[in-house]
Amino acid sequence: MLFNHTPNQPNTVPWNTILRGFVKHSSPELAVTGYLDMLHDPDTPPDRFTFPSLLKACAQTPALINERALHAQILKLGIDSDLYTQTTLSHNVLILWRFDLSENSIR
Repeated sequence: MLFNHTPNQPNTVPWNTILRGFVKHSSPELAVTGYLDMLHDPDTPPDRFTFPSLLKACAQTPALINERALHAQILKLGIDSDLYTQTTLSHNVLILWRFDLSENSIR
């Protein structure tokens, strides 16, 4: 795990910072891998700052991770009313819709 060598148990801030950095620097695969590592640590559950980065990773590479699974976890954690998460999710829906339209126009 990423934080095995830290003296104290990490909180979500370092995780979210790293995930956001991966997405910002066009490494969505690393963001998803980091998120999966984060899920294995019961002391650092994802929070409202985790999902916007992951949703942006989905927008960069739609086939990378099932966005519906992320949406289900957002609902499960009760952070679906967070404005930043809602905005990012809406943005992704529009990107995927536009991608679907462009793919259908090619045929």
